[in-house]
Amino acid sequence: MNMFFNKDYTIKIIKGKDGKTIIPESKPLSSQIEDKLFLNFLQKLFLYDPADRITPLQALVDPWIIDGLPEEIKEQHLNYIKLKMKK
Repeated sequence: MNMFFNKDYTIKIIKGKDGKTIIPESKPLSSQIEDKLFLNFLQKLFLYDPADRITPLQALVDPWIIDGLPEEIKEQHLNYIKLKMKK
């Protein structure tokens, strides 16, 4: 079964190395991640409702992904995405 959920789909209680319970969302991502583009990218990926979550193609054109590509690959990547979006 999933390491984060019980068979009845309730969240498993997870203990940290110090024995304390780790509570999901106990620390906002913004307090842990300084890179604003990366934070924005993760927030779009972590949306619970699939209708609100970004698609794989949308993720591939996210500024965090595009900005991280080497220049020699960026144009090829964008052309590939344009081709896939036409379908």
